[in-house]
Amino acid sequence: MTTGLNKVIEVLAKARKRGVQVALQGDQLSVRAENGGKIDPAVIEEVKSIRDEIVAFLRNEAFGASTARPEPLVSGTRAAGDRVPLSHAQKRLWIIDKVGGSVQYHLPLALRLTGDVDAALVGFIFGQIVARHEALRTVVREADGTAFQQVRPAGDWALEYHEAAGSGNLPDEYLQEYLRRPFDLSKDYLLRAGLHKVGPQECILLVVVHHIASDGLSMQIMVKEFVELYWSRKENRPAHLPPLAVQYADYALWQQRHLDERLVNGQLAYWEEQLRGAAPLELPLDYPRPAVQPTKGNVLHAAPDAALAGQLRLLAQQEGVTPYVALLAAFNVLLYRYTGQEDVCIGTPATNRTQRATENLIGFFVNTLVLRNHVDGGVTFRELLQRVKQTTLRAFAHQDVPFEQIVERLVTKRDLSRSPLFQVMFAVQQAPSLESIDLGEVHLSLLEAETQTAKFDLSFEITATEAGLGLRVEYCSDLFSDDTMRRMMAHYRNLLREVVADPGKPAAALAMLNPAEQRQLLALGHTASPYPADQTIPGLFAAAAARTPDAVALIFGDQRVSYRQLDERSNQLAHFLLQHGAVPGGRVPLMMEKCPEMIIAMLAVLKAGCAYVPVDLTYPAHRVAYLLENTAARLVVVQHLPEETVAQLEGIRVVDAAAEAARVDACPKTPVDVAPGPASAAYVIYTSGSTGQPKGVVVEHRSVLNLLCYQAGVYQIGPHDKILLFFSYSFDPSVEQIWLALFNGAASVILRDEQRLEPRALEALLHREGITHLHVTPGYLEQLTPGPYNGLKRVVVGGDACKRNLAEKWKDYAAFYNEYGPTETTITSLAYRYDGSPADGTGNLPIGRPVGNTRVYVLDKSRNLLPRGATGEIYIAGDGLAREYLSNDRLTKASFVADPFHEGARMYKTGDLGKWLPDGTMAFLGRGDNQVKVRGYRVEPGEVETRLLAHPDVEAAVVVAKGDGQGGHELAAYLTGKTPLRAADVRAYLGEHLPSFMLPAYYVQLDAMPLTANGKIDLRALPAPQEASLPAGDQYVAPRNALEAQLVQVWQEVLGNPNVGVYDNFFDVGGNSVKLIRMVSLVNERLGIPIAAVTAFKLPNIHALAGHLGAEPAEPVAETAEDLRESVGIMEHTIGLLMLNRSADEE
Repeated sequence: MTTGLNKVIEVLAKARKRGVQVALQGDQLSVRAENGGKIDPAVIEEVKSIRDEIVAFLRNEAFGASTARPEPLVSGTRAAGDRVPLSHAQKRLWIIDKVGGSVQYHLPLALRLTGDVDAALVGFIFGQIVARHEALRTVVREADGTAFQQVRPAGDWALEYHEAAGSGNLPDEYLQEYLRRPFDLSKDYLLRAGLHKVGPQECILLVVVHHIASDGLSMQIMVKEFVELYWSRKENRPAHLPPLAVQYADYALWQQRHLDERLVNGQLAYWEEQLRGAAPLELPLDYPRPAVQPTKGNVLHAAPDAALAGQLRLLAQQEGVTPYVALLAAFNVLLYRYTGQEDVCIGTPATNRTQRATENLIGFFVNTLVLRNHVDGGVTFRELLQRVKQTTLRAFAHQDVPFEQIVERLVTKRDLSRSPLFQVMFAVQQAPSLESIDLGEVHLSLLEAETQTAKFDLSFEITATEAGLGLRVEYCSDLFSDDTMRRMMAHYRNLLREVVADPGKPAAALAMLNPAEQRQLLALGHTASPYPADQTIPGLFAAAAARTPDAVALIFGDQRVSYRQLDERSNQLAHFLLQHGAVPGGRVPLMMEKCPEMIIAMLAVLKAGCAYVPVDLTYPAHRVAYLLENTAARLVVVQHLPEETVAQLEGIRVVDAAAEAARVDACPKTPVDVAPGPASAAYVIYTSGSTGQPKGVVVEHRSVLNLLCYQAGVYQIGPHDKILLFFSYSFDPSVEQIWLALFNGAASVILRDEQRLEPRALEALLHREGITHLHVTPGYLEQLTPGPYNGLKRVVVGGDACKRNLAEKWKDYAAFYNEYGPTETTITSLAYRYDGSPADGTGNLPIGRPVGNTRVYVLDKSRNLLPRGATGEIYIAGDGLAREYLSNDRLTKASFVADPFHEGARMYKTGDLGKWLPDGTMAFLGRGDNQVKVRGYRVEPGEVETRLLAHPDVEAAVVVAKGDGQGGHELAAYLTGKTPLRAADVRAYLGEHLPSFMLPAYYVQLDAMPLTANGKIDLRALPAPQEASLPAGDQYVAPRNALEAQLVQVWQEVLGNPNVGVYDNFFDVGGNSVKLIRMVSLVNERLGIPIAAVTAFKLPNIHALAGHLGAEPAEPVAETAEDLRESVGIMEHTIGLLMLNRSADEE
């Protein structure tokens, strides 16, 4: 196919084929006829049209291209019986087909023939084409472990003819079966054609050619020859077809002999430098990536846009680039905006027909180039055009080396889950004039024919037609949803319109979303809800106390405190505090145990117009000292403090609630004369800071009321409820647990610290007190036994990611909620009620939708809105926003930034990653500043944890990243289970479901997960994996039964390795796909046990393979079509990850 990218190469190739030499003489372009003859004016015009590109291309010094050129391709002395090697590209497809089928490499063509169709003539014409092009009748044979091609006679080829029902169409099921029917490369003709009569004057012609014998340009050649042969028969004249000087077998021999070491090594050096350290493209997925690359696909089309095509041509002309470069640059921006990655690698096809003799030949010539561009938000599109132009020209200056050899040289680590070096393909082609063809009494029209497969994660193909630029997108439907792809196509069009309107805009400023989508996203992230914004915490409590003064407000063991008692005692303490130094607007630290007196003190401080500052009694002395200094404390309320702690409080008025109880009791029970306002600070809670000093988050009364009034409605909290106070008062969820009860006449059940440390004691409390509302961390909930507790209506988790399987355990006993929110946005910003729907791709529950009067955005690095499905940073705005970090203006300004979507408003930069899911809820994807990368791949530990939890012997799992000592990371899995676990067994289990880079290097079994005081898993308490676990797979294990011993013997022979253990990975001890195919053959031959190559790929150690073979039936079992569809996932990634890590003697 003719692509914009190939324009320079093809113009030069066309000139060379016509005997015209184009060369550089200094800075001037020289065009002359090689034999001194005349030059075709059309050639001169084509050269002039892209003169600058040709000059840049030929300026080899700028590109570092090798000046060595291969010898011309001419017909050799090939004898009929000679063993002709496969070309490099053919060898790749042969391996893919051997491993698991190659239906994704079928090239389909469907034509509707209207009129008096002569089936015999159609069959004759295709027979002529098959006879003319040996590639279409070439089969692949094997001898001595080596594949070679052999040409079949043409006489046995025949057109299939079917009388179909007279509906005018073929059933979709039949169409797919025909297009996807596998070829047997060892015996079948590689062109299959069927004529289907669907009406009196109507037929549908289905043609399928295997890619190993053809490519896009070859399909056009085939159609052109069909038309010419048809007319020649009708007009009773010889066909005007150019003679074929060579056949594809000659090309394969030429490639092997004449792509000499000097040429290939010179160009490989360029590719090594160009692609060193390239990371895989991490497009946001809708579904988890399987262990083996999936190939189930779908195709979407967008209609041509003539106006946009004209504007792009004009832009390209003005900027001195081809339209292809402009389209590719915009595609780079699209990928950058979707992934946030500035380093973008894209695959693109090159026709690779630089030899004159290949001009009219059907065969598999196309090569693949990798275009690596750097895209950053600040670069203008005009600047990016020039970057992309230079990258493209350099790539084509080094296009002679086959892609397979580049992979062989560069890829050292296998990853069966994706293609190597690039995962996204981009192509631009001129539309062939096949849409409608008149053959006299027969009219041909093109029909849509897709095999519903995908070679890569994503392929964008742009077709230039007279009507404009059409877009065809082929994508892996096991990774992406149709809706996501439709959005991406629309966003690409939007970016194209933006760049033609203003190419001087930076990449980050180009509007990817249209106004309607922006409005939709803003509405999605905003929930409006009424609440008493003019009230305060003491005000709402006073209203509840007035409604039910004698109801129980606090429960602590056997102690009960009524609303009246709580109101009066807090009034008395508020009077006392004001008498002894409390100043409205000030901050009063509390240093107390969890008990009713603690809540009385909190309420008293608030009534005195101050903000309370909870100080945990377990804090070290230096942290306590910092908090007292940072809050400028003049007064502190304490309870039973040890003497050494009291000594720290020198110079501060200390109110000991117990020691001064008599004096407090003497104070009035009536309200104090001062009162806080809605904008007054309610509390200051300290969180960890990256500088080493904690940050004091100042939260106002109205922010607390906004959240709790909303939640009271959602949870239907009333006087009948009993809400457990689980968290420490220094952890902001305690605010929710205390005041959600006390605003609504419910009881707050205070959990003793010793009860929290013993899950069975908490379970007893749930039963005894009839607690209706339980709010804990997911890690702590894992320790509790799911069941029908007395009165329990709601289970709420927060503070950590929550696995779906945890919600599943509890959903039958209580409504299950997952909450998310930083301290800086008042406890909870988003909430999700579990309804049994699937989790996100990591196995975690979504974090839901915004709570009342909260705005949530997912933004990129430049703070642009990202579409649904795209990963970005979570920003939160609205009435829950904290005021500031106490006495830290610099950090406040850095974290509380201007809201670009609401003038004059602020938003909080959470540092967390998330994405909007299709159902309008938010997925939490971890910390943005703590992304885990293993071997260059981004890994979500939660996805590994989810798969571990599916293991029948694993009860709990946490996966963390550890430094590997070489600047990278490796994963460590910490597990609990009722029975002892073997690292090798768990690794083998994961290997069946996850890509290799996601497999932990260490496995540690614990008796129980360590928890922090707040109930989260204490990652710092996890033991060092190197000390508690052996690196997975490093230990040698000898065969333990006859079958394992036989397999070891075969492996040793194939690998040339005498030390093969039963847990060794085939590909880690010298294996590749060529050796694997030989191993499979020997197992079938010597052991008499049927095994498919794809099975060996999926079970790459002897322990797993022997376990599978031991359960196999004695008779061979043919793979089903579904098996093939699953197994063809082992495809493009085998381009070199497996087949190309071979030794020199295998060449």
